[in-house]
Amino acid sequence: MPQKHLFKGGKKAKGKVKPPSRHGKIAKTKKGKLQKPPRSAADKLKWKESKETTKAINAFNEHGVVTKATSQGDKLRVLKQPKVDPK
Repeated sequence: MPQKHLFKGGKKAKGKVKPPSRHGKIAKTKKGKLQKPPRSAADKLKWKESKETTKAINAFNEHGVVTKATSQGDKLRVLKQPKVDPK
């Protein structure tokens, strides 16, 4: 005799969901947030301007810190992240 599908409606878990067991496998390291531009043209333009503003502010802050350190006789080098070609 065929049996009815037991989980047809499906209960949805409330609150925290238990992560799947890895069974001895190594945990995957997350690489940080993935930044994708929005799909609409207007939002894409705002997103691009925001990124450029952030870059300009960060460059200004880094330059200020470096000049302050060198004026006090210290050496401070700002390390840039190496560029990786996406393939």
